[in-house]
Amino acid sequence: MVSASRGVRRGTTRRHVQVFGTAPHRFRLPYSQQQSFTGAVGRTALSCYVLQNLLAGAVCYGWGLGLAERFADARPWWIVGLWAFGGLVNVAFAVLWLRRFDRGPLELFMHRLYTPRSQVHGIRVPR
Repeated sequence: MVSASRGVRRGTTRRHVQVFGTAPHRFRLPYSQQQSFTGAVGRTALSCYVLQNLLAGAVCYGWGLGLAERFADARPWWIVGLWAFGGLVNVAFAVLWLRRFDRGPLELFMHRLYTPRSQVHGIRVPR
């Protein structure tokens, strides 16, 4: 027998997929603009992942705003709102960052960490 709460979760998940899966079509964004948003997040994926976790931690846990405890009865709606807000913050961060740099901050750090010093500064080493 399926419990009522389990059925609600299944229906809620289905509605989330329907709403957020069709959002680009409802807002009628041109495909090139949708692609540039997702491309920006793709080029800064590691940085966006870390930003997402820091943002969620600062909003949810007790060392931050502690909203997880405060909104425990409002599940799952506030989580969906937080997810949407975090996604918008990630997209905005990625698009704004890539206007100035060619990679995300953590991607630049990793690139400099793994690239030999001579290649980072444009110095050619004779072989």
